[in-house]
Parts: sequence; C-alpha cells; structure tokens
Amino acid sequence: MPTDEEIERYGKMRDDYVRTCKAEPFINRCALALSIGARSFGVSIADLQAARDQLKPLLTENRQKLMAFSRIVSVATAKRPNSWKGIAKTFNRKHPTVINATQKYGAQIAAALEMSR
Repeated sequence: MPTDEEIERYGKMRDDYVRTCKAEPFINRCALALSIGARSFGVSIADLQAARDQLKPLLTENRQKLMAFSRIVSVATAKRPNSWKGIAKTFNRKHPTVINATQKYGAQIAAALEMSR
C-alpha cells in the first residue's frame, strides 16, 4: 500500500509526464521520465546513470522506482509503452534490470497513480 507521500509524488510526476508529452509529442519519453523522476526525488541524472561502483542503497532504490515509473506511466498513458530496452538505455542499465525493478515496484507505483486521481 503506497503512502500518502508516494501517492502525491507519483501523481505529480504523472501529471508532468502527460503534460509534457502533449506539449512535445516527439520527446524521448524514457528520458522525460528520468528527468521528471530525478527532479522529484532530488537526485541528479548523472547519479541515476552512474556505474555500479558508485552505487549507494538509497540511490539504487530510487533508480529502480524511477525505471518502474517510466514503464508503468507509459503503459497507462500512451499507445506504445516505453520499451524495456529504451528505459534500460536511458538509465545506463540492461533491460532485465528494468524488468526486475518493474516487478518489484510496479504494483506499488500503479496503485499510487490510481489513488492520486
């Protein structure tokens, strides 16, 4: 069950994502989700794309949540969801990592997005 803070955070992130996609239909949506998420979580894009030797547990968790958000929000709002490989490339990871993150956090994020409506 998502917390009130998560419901508010993911709702705002979804609204920013949808608004930007409408205003700029040809924008890279994986990169957009990364940018919105980095701003919302207060983390730099460079940190989210950092090599494994620079990882910290909280940063890893935030990265996984943002990868899952990128997939979940695109499934809910687009005709074609962000691809596993597209998200992985944006976050400088491999696509099984994105699949794992989505399996781990996807239901929680989807519930938060639904509750924020």
